[in-house]
Amino acid sequence: MADRLIVVSGEVGGPEYRIQWELQGDEFDMGAYCGQSKTKPSDKIPSDLEEREFWAYERAGFQTIEEGPKGYCGHDSTGFWWETERQAKEALAKIKVLAKATLSSVPWPDWAVQAAAAGWKPPKGWKP
Repeated sequence: MADRLIVVSGEVGGPEYRIQWELQGDEFDMGAYCGQSKTKPSDKIPSDLEEREFWAYERAGFQTIEEGPKGYCGHDSTGFWWETERQAKEALAKIKVLAKATLSSVPWPDWAVQAAAAGWKPPKGWKP
C-alpha cells in the first residue's frame, strides 16, 4: 500500500497535532485521521488486506493513547490528538511498531496454507 500515516497540524478546538492517512493517487489526497473510529476495533481480524491494515493501525493508536501521558494526548470525534508535534511523532513511531507486530502475527488464510503445502512460495512483500 503506497498510502502512509503522517503527522498534521490541526485547529479542531485548539492547536494540536494529529495522525492522518496521506493517500497516494493521481494527486496526493488526505484520508481518515487515526482514531477516527469512536471505539477500539474488536479483536476479530478482518479478512480484507486494506481493512486489516486500517484495523491494526486503529488498534495500535488506541493502545498508544491509553498508555500515553494524560492531558497531553487524547481522543475526540476527529481522532487522536497530541499537544506537541514531537509527542505526535513519537506516538506515530510507536503506532507503526505496534501495527507491524500485529500484522506480522496474522494467520495465513486457508487457501494460502494449502497453496504453500503444495509448493507455492509467497512473493516478496506478500502479507496474509
